[in-house]
Amino acid sequence: MAGDESDVSAGRGDGRPLVYDSYGRLSRVPETGELEKIETQLADNRKVVKRLRGSLGEELSDGLSAWKRGVRRPGWERLLERVRSGESDGIVVWHTDRLFRQPRDLETLIELGDKGFRVASAHGERDLSDPDDRYILRIEVAHAARSSDDTSRRAKRPHSRPT
Repeated sequence: MAGDESDVSAGRGDGRPLVYDSYGRLSRVPETGELEKIETQLADNRKVVKRLRGSLGEELSDGLSAWKRGVRRPGWERLLERVRSGESDGIVVWHTDRLFRQPRDLETLIELGDKGFRVASAHGERDLSDPDDRYILRIEVAHAARSSDDTSRRAKRPHSRPT
């Protein structure tokens, strides 16, 4: 994984630190059902940016679920704009499943960020130009998509009432 403390890149090569955008998405904690607040995620992300010796770009968020097709996510769309323009060198999320719930989202970012764009979290860092890191992210996103599918299936299942 690219995120070992000894492997942290302190800058762009021109003396400026890497710019990391921060992203949070409203969700429920599976064990408790409580909401995982965006503010808490963004606060944790700031600590990661500091640990990486980066510069905080924009703090982006979406209160909507990432698994539903057709749902607009303005924070996600803004992130893609910043990647396209070169304003962002990476994104920090509490966990990758806050950013990606569908494989197509990861593939979109891989296509745009194949020049070393990084995805960092409290749990490590991935470089989208590294084939091994892309492989691990694809597995993690497939797992997140499966989890979303399972949740959707349970929600759609008719509930039987005792007679």
